[in-house]
Amino acid sequence: MEDYYVLQLLKPKFKDFHLCFCGFAECKPLHSYGPAARPNYILHYVMKGKGIYQVGETKYQLKEGQAFLIEPESLTFYQADKTDPWSYLWVGFGGTEAQRFVRDLGLNSRQLTCECEYGEELKEIVFEMLHHTCSTAENLYYLQGKLYQFFSVLARGIEIQQYADYTYNTTIKFSVASTLHHIVKEWACEID
Repeated sequence: MEDYYVLQLLKPKFKDFHLCFCGFAECKPLHSYGPAARPNYILHYVMKGKGIYQVGETKYQLKEGQAFLIEPESLTFYQADKTDPWSYLWVGFGGTEAQRFVRDLGLNSRQLTCECEYGEELKEIVFEMLHHTCSTAENLYYLQGKLYQFFSVLARGIEIQQYADYTYNTTIKFSVASTLHHIVKEWACEID
């Protein structure tokens, strides 16, 4: 069993990217979910403790500060540790652009886990979502903004890494291009 808080939206207002549900749970030892498949994406973030996440035959040992992605219609199983059960939050989402937004985070079917040092910010966002339970236009727009904010916080670290890689690759490409230009120029001069 687990202690949990959940917000579930029955009908999405937005088609391209929308919140389906979110929540937070403090699990008891060996609490598990699955095997099960879901119709939408779900991102879980481990706030404390540890557990396992399994997709097919692949098993991931996860701990505080790590996140895992459940893809639509993927059969998954996850379970809290026996001695240090996890607490985690989750955001379920869908839409025509959801896959692209997941890929922006660097996640895909071959990369289902990641680390993020901004767990407290993610928790704050989810708890703010949990307080907006009425299905009013105001709340639906608010929740949509919070979903984007959740992705923004997750992407923060990944963007830094991508930027560093981009700068590194650009430097290498520039150096190679300069060297090639110099070689062509030298060879061209000797041939004349």
